[in-house]
Amino acid sequence: DGSWLCGEDETTIPDGAMIIGDDTRLADEIMRYPKVRLISPTNDFGDIDGIQVVPIEDRHSVILAELDHLDLQAVRPLRAIAAGTATETDRQKLTEIEEQVAQLRQELANITAE
Repeated sequence: DGSWLCGEDETTIPDGAMIIGDDTRLADEIMRYPKVRLISPTNDFGDIDGIQVVPIEDRHSVILAELDHLDLQAVRPLRAIAAGTATETDRQKLTEIEEQVAQLRQELANITAE
């Protein structure tokens, strides 16, 4: 899915893991936190410079920001529905947004329960 959790279980190496030199920017960022998620915008971890390090303790804030962003994306299709001018695209967009919101809320619940 374009992300990889670091610091979860250091006794196992997941399939597709890569070795990062200690003298890289990415290693420096990873070592600042006990647990991070690596996110690649292209789902390709071969491009080390494009990888973003997200501390797990900050994931709560990231999820809340994503939920706010999705709320803003829902305004236009909801306005079209309220005005009676909605198209099937508007309904599909709302369905997609709601699916993303449900996933994020579940992830938020899992983080809160940890």
